This record gives sequence, structure tokens and C-alpha cells, in this order.
Amino acid sequence: MLPYSHASCYTSYGRTELVAGSDLDPQRLQEFGDKWGVEALYADYEEMLAKENLDIVSITTSWGHDHAAIAPVVAASGVKGIFCEKPIATSMAEADHIVKTVQDNGVVFACAYFRRWRPYYHALRDAIANGTIGDLLTITAFGVGTLMHGGTHYADLMSFLAGEPEPAWAFGRIEPPPEGATGWSAEIDPPGSGYIEMKNGVRLILDGVSKGPISFVIAGSGGQLVVHNDGRDATLWRPPDDGGRWWVSEPFPLPPQDRSPPLKIVEDIVSCMDNGGKPLNDEENSARAMELCIALHASHNAGGKRVAFPLADRDLSVDTW
Repeated sequence: MLPYSHASCYTSYGRTELVAGSDLDPQRLQEFGDKWGVEALYADYEEMLAKENLDIVSITTSWGHDHAAIAPVVAASGVKGIFCEKPIATSMAEADHIVKTVQDNGVVFACAYFRRWRPYYHALRDAIANGTIGDLLTITAFGVGTLMHGGTHYADLMSFLAGEPEPAWAFGRIEPPPEGATGWSAEIDPPGSGYIEMKNGVRLILDGVSKGPISFVIAGSGGQLVVHNDGRDATLWRPPDDGGRWWVSEPFPLPPQDRSPPLKIVEDIVSCMDNGGKPLNDEENSARAMELCIALHASHNAGGKRVAFPLADRDLSVDTW
């Protein structure tokens, strides 16, 4: 659903105007300027921050280590809002620094974990909170893949669906790269699986070996929601009214996407700038998504032992594209 790129969202939304851009690649920078009619183009983003009176800055560089380097500088520059690609960093030490700098400077921060702005996941969260499946027990994600690039998306969503409980401990396994895999995904951000117990007793389970579009089984004391195709289809399973052994199913209706998630993020940032409050995925949520997945690496590195939250090793670093 369009608009989807950061630039197209700023040009589509009536409250924002795209006025400047920065890129180390001169050709790509000029193509950006030509496409969007932007004349204030900079090779050095710090020069852009110093010369342009910017309200919101998007950080759209590819690598996590670049997000970690750029975000604190932008947060301390006087801007009011930041829209950052994920993950926000490579280690919890970097993430902690971003959280502190954002909060010290009163910046509205949102990270591009888009599923928090999808209405069908809100419908599922509401159903869980309203007791449709009884007391929530576990959320299992299938098709997680690489932990930092993809897994942080799903760990963040699972935390959102569960009502943002605090994590207690986790154990995990880093999976061997798929046969024939090459490039960054095989070398620095491999698939991973793990088990995370929250302080309220809810369990989050990430399956990094199964294939197909991301799917979830959300299990409660009185039923299950089985969600396929990344939230496009859902089925509710519950015990029969007559007390029989076999559960019965029915389609669980989900609302359609009305506007693109990145556009809704821009709207959310502007609303928070106007009225206060936090976006659906703020600096603390985005740091938490990282910590849930880095914990699985920490457990694997310790021979599969259980690791506690907050993670003791704040310098353990896992990069991703």
C-alpha cells in the first residue's frame, strides 16, 4: 500500500514538507533530489543538521551500526522527531545511549517496526486483552529467520500483542546458515530460535528454522488464535460448548489496512510532537526488541544457558543490514 518510502510519506502527508537530504553516494543523492524536488542536498549529514532548521529526520541507512552512530547525533541536534529504520543499533550499550540521548533532548522517536501500525494486529491484541482466548499463555512465531533483521520485528510484535510485559529470562540457539547461503545474512546475522519467559509468566517462542510467511499461534487458557500470512488470515479455536474433546474453529475477522504503516508512523510522530505522548514504537520499545533477540545470541554463546534480563553483557554486538 502506497505511500511506503519515507520520502513519499513526507510528501504525501499534509503536515510535512520534504526539504533536505543527505547521502554519501553523490549519484544516489542527486537522484533523490531530482525525484523529490529537493535542492538542499548534503554529503555530510551533520552539515545538513547544522544548516537546515529541521523538525523531523529519517535515518534510513542500511546497517545497524550506522543507525547507532547517527541517531544520537541527530537527537542532540535540536530536531523534534526521529523516524529510524531498524534495528536501532548493534548492542545494548549503543541502544542505551540512544534511549538516553533521545530522552535527555525530549525528542519524539519512532522505529520502523511496521506491524504495530497494522490494524489487524491491533484487532488481535484487543482480542487477547478482552479474554477471547482466556488468559494469555504463549505466543509462538514461525518463519522468524535472521534474528536481528527479521527476528526483532517479530519479537517486538509478540511483546506488543502480549501487552508489553517485562522479560525475565531467555535461552536460545543460533541456527546454522541455510545450505548455500552467502553474504551478510549468513556471515553476521544468522537465523535463531529461542524461548523467552516474561515476568508475568507469558512465554514467547521464536522458531527460526520453519519456512513460509511469518505466522503465529497465540495460545490462552480458553482457546487459540492461529494467524497466517503475516496477519492477513486468522482462525479462532475454542473448546466446544457441549464440553466435547475436540475444539471447534471459526474465522476470526480482521480489519483491512487503511493507510501504509510508514505514513501512519509519520502521522504518529507529528501527533506526539503536537500533543505529547509516545509513538506506538518508541525508543524503549525498539531497544527492547533488540534485547529480546540479542539475549538468544548471549544464551547460545554461553552454551545454551539461561540468561536474565536486563542483559549483563551490554557490549555483545550483532550487526545486520
